[in-house]
Amino acid sequence: MKKYIFGFLVGAIFTVSTTAFADDIKSLVGKAIQGEAPVIVDGQQLDTAIIVDGKSYAPVRVIGEAAGYSVSVDGKKIILKSEVKDTMKTTSENLDKPRTLEDVTTVITRTQEKIERYKEAIQLYELNAQPPRRKRPRRTISKCLIRIKSSSPKLNRNWLTWRNKRQSWKVNNM
Repeated sequence: MKKYIFGFLVGAIFTVSTTAFADDIKSLVGKAIQGEAPVIVDGQQLDTAIIVDGKSYAPVRVIGEAAGYSVSVDGKKIILKSEVKDTMKTTSENLDKPRTLEDVTTVITRTQEKIERYKEAIQLYELNAQPPRRKRPRRTISKCLIRIKSSSPKLNRNWLTWRNKRQSWKVNNM
């Protein structure tokens, strides 16, 4: 019975919370149009935009096509694709034209500024870089045996045996 009550409460909580979030989505259905405003692009009047609750809603297709986009609708999505492609035109006029001294000096100063920025970045990296960690010396079994023997001189020869099952050393109790 407790599980049914718990399940009912969880379901009620999820139902109430989802309906509260649905209130945030506002629709223009049933709203009154307060006015209209002309849409002007590059000095040409294209269409009018409606004003609802102090916000203007412009027609996307007209503005997108005026800006050089192709507009398509897929279900409830409006897709704008740019038709203008940026391509750099290299002409023989630019290649054959001799450069002036000012052009060369500006290129040199820009290159020197870049080099200085890279040098500063390298210095900053070198200051912030941590030195490589030193590895601990590996302790071999012989070093451990020497350390144990030197610390406890009362032990005899039979104090250490090799365990085959666990592949480890065992100190015998004496």
